[in-house]
Amino acid sequence: MSNPLANLNIRGSNMPRRKKKIINNNFKTKLTENGRLYNNNISIINKKLLDLYNHSEEIIDENITENIDNNQLYLEYKEIILDKLEIIGASLDQTDLLKKSKYNFKNDIKEDYLEFIMSILLVSNEEPLQFNLNIYDSILIKNFKLDYINEIIIEELQI
Repeated sequence: MSNPLANLNIRGSNMPRRKKKIINNNFKTKLTENGRLYNNNISIINKKLLDLYNHSEEIIDENITENIDNNQLYLEYKEIILDKLEIIGASLDQTDLLKKSKYNFKNDIKEDYLEFIMSILLVSNEEPLQFNLNIYDSILIKNFKLDYINEIIIEELQI
């Protein structure tokens, strides 16, 4: 005797099969070779900035001149980075944006290009300056042309 539940068709013969719903949305972008190089360069810059900032915060009574030198070194390093960010922003044209870019040149960039570049590349404008990691494949590739990214952004951030 066969099992009566084996031949039981729950859905009707004319009913279409339903797809399973996917609950978790894992939209992780795949890291490319250039993305890894960008992350390595940025992590070196972030580490150096954080070290200089932490050393400038320490107050050592015996070596006050060394503390002042470290603070001065951090401020000089910060000025160099801000100058490079200004060069990156000033060199941005409307032709460097992709057509599918979510940024509008006239509204977002033209008025204050330094603030625009800082909002993309930096975590925050507060002390110490820290760059965003993992934005090469998610933000830069999707909004800017490769020539602009490789020739301007990556070349200027080589330290």
